[in-house]
Amino acid sequence: MPRTTRSPRIAEWWLTCVLAATVLATSAPASAQTADELAQARTLFSDALRDQDQKHFDIALEKFRRVAAVRDTAPVRYRIGSCLEGLGNLAQATAAYQAAVDAGQADRAQDDVVRASRTRIEALARRVPRVSISLSGRLPGDADVRIDDRRVPPEALKETIPLDPGEHVITATANGSKPFRTVVFLAEGGVAPVTIPLDPDPNAPPFVPTGRDTLESPVATVIRPSDAASTSAPTKGGSGQRTAGVVVVAGGGALVVSGVVVYILRASAVATLDDACPGGMCPAARRDELDATRSRALVYGPVAAGLGIAGVAALGVGSYLLLTAPTNDTSTTRSHARIVPVVGGNVAGLEISGAF
Repeated sequence: MPRTTRSPRIAEWWLTCVLAATVLATSAPASAQTADELAQARTLFSDALRDQDQKHFDIALEKFRRVAAVRDTAPVRYRIGSCLEGLGNLAQATAAYQAAVDAGQADRAQDDVVRASRTRIEALARRVPRVSISLSGRLPGDADVRIDDRRVPPEALKETIPLDPGEHVITATANGSKPFRTVVFLAEGGVAPVTIPLDPDPNAPPFVPTGRDTLESPVATVIRPSDAASTSAPTKGGSGQRTAGVVVVAGGGALVVSGVVVYILRASAVATLDDACPGGMCPAARRDELDATRSRALVYGPVAAGLGIAGVAALGVGSYLLLTAPTNDTSTTRSHARIVPVVGGNVAGLEISGAF
C-alpha cells in the first residue's frame, strides 16, 4: 500500500476537527455545568476557532478563556496557547501548552493534542527570552523582587526566569537597603543578566511587602536595559548617551565608506559597458555577460545613494548625541543603542534602536 502524508494545511484542519470534537468531552464533572452552559460553550468554542483562523487572536483568546471557565480541557488550553503565541506572548503561550500537556497526558484520546503541545513547547524554547537575576549583598529570601509588579518567589531566583519579549520593569526592596528599579527590553532568544544592588544602607527606610501575586510563569531570552530609574551600578551622567553617540557616529562612517565602495563598483561596471559597447552596440557573443554587468550597475546606483544618505544621517544623529550629552554626575540613567546596517535589493539604510 502506498504511504500517504498529510500537508501542513490538512494536518492543521484535522487537528482543529479533533479539538472541536473533544473540547467538551472531558474535564470537570457534568454536574458542575447546566445543559445550557455546555451548549453555549460549544457555540463559543466554534466562534473562537473562526476568529483564530482569521488571526483575530485577541478576540479568540477571550472566548477560549470563557470556554475554559466552563470546561477546562486540554484542547481549550492548546487553543489558548496558540492565541497567546499569535499575540507574541511566548512565555504565557509556553505555560498554556504545558497546561494542555498536564491536562491531557493521562487520556489517550488527547494524544494528538498533547503531542502538538509538546511540539510547540520545543519550538518556543528557542525563542522565549529569559532574565537571570542576582542580588548583591542579600540572600534571595531577604528581598522582595518583582517583575511587572508580580512578586518573584525566592526559589525562582536560583534559575533563569522566562518572560515575554518586550519591556519589563524589575524592582526590588529589602530592609536597610535603597529600593531598586530598572526597565529592560527583552528580544527573542537571549538571556539577560540583571544584578540588583541591595547592600545595607543605614539611611534607607524599612520596606513592607505588599503581598501581591507571585510571578506565575517564566519567560525567555535576550534583554536590553533602557530608561532605568536606577541601575545596578552608579554611572556618570550622560555616559550612556555619549557611548551611543560614538557608536552611531562609527556606524555612520562605516555606511558612508560602504556607499563609496559600492559607487566605485558601479563606476567600474559602467566603464566596462562603455568599453565593450562603443556607440551602444554590444557584441552578441558577450550578451549574457554584459546584461549581468548592466544589472549590477542599476542596483549599485540606488544602494550607494542609500548608504551615503543613511551614513550622513547617522553622523548627524551621533554628533547631536555627543554634543547634548549631560555632563553632571547625578544622573543614574543608562542609555543603550543598537545600530544595524540594512542592505537588500535596491534598499539600503541604517536601523537605530534603543533609548538615548
